[in-house]
Amino acid sequence: MPEIEFQVGKTYSNRIGEYKVLEIDRSAGRMEVCFLEGGEHKSLDMTIQSRICQNMVLDARRAENARLEEEASQAKATKATTKAKAASKKTTAKKPAAKKTTPRKTSAKKTAEPATPAV
Repeated sequence: MPEIEFQVGKTYSNRIGEYKVLEIDRSAGRMEVCFLEGGEHKSLDMTIQSRICQNMVLDARRAENARLEEEASQAKATKATTKAKAASKKTTAKKPAAKKTTPRKTSAKKTAEPATPAV
């Protein structure tokens, strides 16, 4: 990554916070800045601040890539679970239902015998 070209009046940020560039001394490689929160004035090394800004951009990219990978992993796991459930349902649906065998009750017809006359 190329070094950042700081400009007077522009706002940049480092790990401490955002700051506005007040003055640049290119021969010394330093710049006078004022932090937006707290109003503290500091003299910062431009090369170091450039690296800090670049590293912060890389950190943000890495975090975004990690988040995207995690989402993809979760989506893949969800898809695999859904596929497994669908396969399970298909397997269950293909099996014929087992018939329950229960002993049959046979009903014997009773024939009415003629009543014998009492003698």
